[in-house]
Amino acid sequence: MPYGVSVSTLPPQYPANLLCNGRAADNYFELDEKLYIFTSEYVDEGGRIEGVDLRPPDISTNRSKYSAPADVLFSGYPRYLGFGVAESLARDIPPTKVDGNGNEYEFVVEHDPTCVHPTLPDNYSHTEIRGYRGLTRQKQWPPKVRREFKQSLAEKFVVVRRRVQSSK
Repeated sequence: MPYGVSVSTLPPQYPANLLCNGRAADNYFELDEKLYIFTSEYVDEGGRIEGVDLRPPDISTNRSKYSAPADVLFSGYPRYLGFGVAESLARDIPPTKVDGNGNEYEFVVEHDPTCVHPTLPDNYSHTEIRGYRGLTRQKQWPPKVRREFKQSLAEKFVVVRRRVQSSK
């Protein structure tokens, strides 16, 4: 359990498979492994999410090897419980994009369990889509790369669970 979050403070419905229990990161991904994100339901008529729900760099996802689709809603518990869920495949991550100066950015999926976060509960399935230029991880992407990456990725994610409508 991470610092500041104990098992006793987790709700009974918290998925046990998200607990780290001393497991190390697993960076082996099958090409057909699904990645899940929560979405605030910006969808087009075809059920695809719009890029507004993708926030590069370091796009947080859950991976299907260790998570059910709805488990992604427990990240940042309880903030996202009513959100929708969208999924894509690991192989759908655009491998590269080039900025206006000809610099190539490579995109990878990296398993990054949140097991020692000070305010969040464990999420062993937490995975990030990250951008690199050469061997250096990029925390800021040029606008052209960011825009094209978001658009390419948004075309691959499909909503599999609609956002819960609040009753007012």
